[in-house]
Amino acid sequence: MDILAFKFVINQEILSTWKLINLEYFSDMNNEKKLKKLKAGLILLSRDREVVYSFHETFDLVDELIEIVDELLEKD
Repeated sequence: MDILAFKFVINQEILSTWKLINLEYFSDMNNEKKLKKLKAGLILLSRDREVVYSFHETFDLVDELIEIVDELLEKD
């Protein structure tokens, strides 16, 4: 397996883990936890990120972050 294929597999594992955590944990989070998750997601998309995502992965992550923002706005 070459390095690009390996990086792709690792990126897929990170994304799968992120989605699993989101499905199991998202609905029971309080505002502080939601804000921390939002910050962590934004860091993953920032210039300081350690992993480069595909467009599809990036859009999935952005959609999840928008859901967090929507839930926080609904509470206010």
